[in-house]
Amino acid sequence: MSRRALLTLVACVAVVVGLVTWSVSAAAIIGGVRLASTLLDRGQHSDPELVVDDTAPYAGLSSDDELLFPVTAGQLGASADGTEPDAVVNEVWDLFARIAGDDVSRMDAFAVFDDDQDTVLASVWRDTRSGKTWALDVNLAFAEDRDELELTLIHEFGHVLSLSLDQVSEAKGSCPTIDMPEGCAHDDSYIAAFLERFWPAESSWPDPGDDDEVDAWFRENGGFDAFVSRYAATSGIEDFAESWAVYVTADEPGHSPRDDDGRAVRAQKVLFFQDYPDLVAQRDRIRAALGY
Repeated sequence: MSRRALLTLVACVAVVVGLVTWSVSAAAIIGGVRLASTLLDRGQHSDPELVVDDTAPYAGLSSDDELLFPVTAGQLGASADGTEPDAVVNEVWDLFARIAGDDVSRMDAFAVFDDDQDTVLASVWRDTRSGKTWALDVNLAFAEDRDELELTLIHEFGHVLSLSLDQVSEAKGSCPTIDMPEGCAHDDSYIAAFLERFWPAESSWPDPGDDDEVDAWFRENGGFDAFVSRYAATSGIEDFAESWAVYVTADEPGHSPRDDDGRAVRAQKVLFFQDYPDLVAQRDRIRAALGY
């Protein structure tokens, strides 16, 4: 199966980091997005492709053996075995740092692997020791597609924005809003508002690991009239991040060739972020940083 075909198969799996220095949540928030170009009204970038050298220390590594670099004040350090980040690692990290802006301070680890048989493009997860910091990993087997990489990293940043402690507290007792692996969503959080508006009770969500169940949910709940991608139907959390990625990258959020008037549910999901001035400011900053 080609890499391009693999990108359409998104798995929602946990990423195990083999360093005890970082104690991570058992449920990673997996991005691995592929957004069809017809969803977006923007030009393609002309950046040179990233090519993984077969002699790179992470070449051929699976997600179970990924190479992890600590992050301090937004800067990468050497891995536990003394490996320094090379030009490819630095370029991918720099791209995420530009997307994250000041919020790069929330990150304490960046891991890479290189497995073209793995359907996950990237993931983020929250540190369980303090709950305050995040780690990111990227499958460099697919990093040569710059537009795909940008979309994926914007998607992952959407998870950081919506699931950090200022939005979702660590679970302690019962949760009156949305109970997630990261904790309990605040009443006024982005994710609680999004799910209350667009998703039914969590007990009726599809099993993200069951492709047939997700496909059926996608079809029965509006298809592309309700979701910006098939992957968005795996859970309300992924729907939020996918819709956020489209909101950031679309020149005219809420409008698309499928829905020029912006009346469809999926358009309303994209326009949801317009109600939050801080998210509007994030969009403007990211677009300026990436040269949109």
